Order: sequence, then structure tokens, then C-alpha cells
Amino acid sequence: MTSLHSKFPVEQPKTLKDALQHLENILGKIDEKNTRHVVVRIDNETEHQPEQDESPILIKSRGEFTFGCPYISADSLAFDAIENVQKRIYEDPHSPAPILAMDQHRFMAARFQLRPGNIPEDSWQFDMIITAHSIPKYTGSSYIKGSLEWVESGLFIEGIAMDYSYGNKGKLIPVIALGELLLEHSKEQVILRDRWSLFERLRSPSNVPIPAPDFSKPIGKPCTWLTGKARKK
Repeated sequence: MTSLHSKFPVEQPKTLKDALQHLENILGKIDEKNTRHVVVRIDNETEHQPEQDESPILIKSRGEFTFGCPYISADSLAFDAIENVQKRIYEDPHSPAPILAMDQHRFMAARFQLRPGNIPEDSWQFDMIITAHSIPKYTGSSYIKGSLEWVESGLFIEGIAMDYSYGNKGKLIPVIALGELLLEHSKEQVILRDRWSLFERLRSPSNVPIPAPDFSKPIGKPCTWLTGKARKK
């Protein structure tokens, strides 16, 4: 599987202030008199088969994902994001009358935090904290963390998250998600490319599941969530 990131990285920023200037070229600069945000319209359909012995399911997602402008907060560079999505899951999608198994309208607010790493010295790391969620137990939790690279016209992040995959009959299957997101600025537009690959959890020698992906056991096929051109409003 090839990476979404095919461009050579630029010299990585040495300070938060340098990184802020780079990210402002993509997401915009805070201006209290003329605030604008990057908004991604979500409108996709994904057929998914997490269990080989079960029929596939169809996931229809409609909504918006909004990126706020970046800012420096303590020891990190941060930006906030809001997801507002309606998700419908159908069983037996190829039958004359697919069964609507789930109809979920959810919201989530999250904070992405970017920091210089220590090993190696020119590396950068990120994590995403859920600051509000329509299911309250997820509020305050860390969802995804990993590494990032600054490229000439944007930012590439790659990380892992503990998550669930939807299955038949409302089943939630524990998985490890490998997420990739490329944000690029081109001709006054913000272009996003993303890919999510799901894997079973790796097991220790004593057969205890640990929070790492078992790359030999993928679940379903990689899918996209945000890929497309964004608008500023």
C-alpha cells in the first residue's frame, strides 16, 4: 500500500512560531474582525465488509468537517476541528430492499496538538483530543496520535487510533485504525486527501490484546472520509 504522501518534505520548522506561519498558509490566520474557517463537505458512500463470513454493509455519511485557524498554546501548535455528520448504515446493500440498521447524527469537537519531537531531533508529533462529543463518555479522551511531516505546500500526518468498526446487526468490532491525512494549499483552495485502514489488535506473547495494529490481519478495505476540496467561509 503506497502512502498518500508522495512529496519531498521541506526543512522541518525549528520553532512553534515557524510552524505557525506554515500552517496559517493552509488553514488561515486568526482575525477577530474577519474570521474564516476551512469547511469540508462530507458526502460519501462506503461498502465495508469487516467480517469475511458476513455480508457487506453500506455506510452513507453526510455532513461537514470544519477546521479552525491555528494558534500557539503552551508547548504546542494547535487547531480545533468540528465534525457534524449523519451516518446511516445499511445491511444487505445489494438486495432489493436494504435494511437500515443504524441512523446516527453525531457531533464532535476536537483539538489537534502539534509538537516538536525529541527522537529524532527534527521530527514532529501530534495527537488529537476530543473536547466535546454527542456521546459524553468520549469527551476528554485522546483519539489518534502519531507523527507528522511538513511538506512544501502543506502538512502530512499519520497516526493510529483505537476504534470500532461497524458490523452486521449493530455489532461494534474493536479495531486499530491507521489514519493518514494530507492537507495542501493550492491556488486559493485547500485540498485534502485521507485514508483509513483497519486492523485487528496485536496480541502479546501471552495473548493479551495491546493497542497496536496487527498488519498481517487487515479488516475490510481502506476507505476515505474527508478527501476533496475544501472551501473557506
